[in-house]
Amino acid sequence: MGVHWWPKSRAIVLNYFLIRICQGKRDNKILEIGCGAGGNFFFLKQFGELTGIEPDERSIEAARQYNDVKIIKGSLPYAIPSMDKQFDIIALIEVLEHIEEDRESVEKIKTLLSSNGHLIITVPAFMFLWSEHDVYFQHKRRYTKKQLEQLLSDAGYNIVFSSYFNFFVFLPVLILRKTGLFNLIKRIKMNLSGSTNSLSDTAITEGGIIGAIFTFLAKIEAFLLRYIKFPFGVSLLLIAKKK
Repeated sequence: MGVHWWPKSRAIVLNYFLIRICQGKRDNKILEIGCGAGGNFFFLKQFGELTGIEPDERSIEAARQYNDVKIIKGSLPYAIPSMDKQFDIIALIEVLEHIEEDRESVEKIKTLLSSNGHLIITVPAFMFLWSEHDVYFQHKRRYTKKQLEQLLSDAGYNIVFSSYFNFFVFLPVLILRKTGLFNLIKRIKMNLSGSTNSLSDTAITEGGIIGAIFTFLAKIEAFLLRYIKFPFGVSLLLIAKKK
């Protein structure tokens, strides 16, 4: 099975910034917190030695198929195991929105980050986009750029870069969520498949021409982010360093 367009699109954007951060250096010590089953390993591990932290046992077992990635059980903010090293890059990809204690979490991460290291965060943007998608994935909140910047600044970070992304899908997502069309499409797909489980917004657009279009748009966004910051988007990217 191929990578779904949503994480693939996110990876395209993140890959550009990792290239810029690493500047050709490929022996970085990288930590992904909340790594799940390893869905981001395919692009993160090309930049250095990768370690993953994950609380869920089933996800840990799935992630261990990647023999070149060290997987450790743990969770933010209070169940992170002791580390014998600090990390050049720490990735928190679609994780912070799941954690009640977001301030305590970014403060804990700071202790794991090397003096010149980078923290990379992606989160869903704007509470007015809240939908069954957020309920399905057990989100606690969605962020604005100002809120996330303030959170990191108050916790002792300097903001290196921040911008919304998934800009081109913002209007379709807004319309579909606010008109209820997502729920209609989900019900149709559930009836056709015979499933009784709810579907996330991204699941109903899995594969096919829609996925290909969205992936192509992500490539355009990654290019444009070299020159501009998007004023809004479905998602938010922030890169920070310790003060």
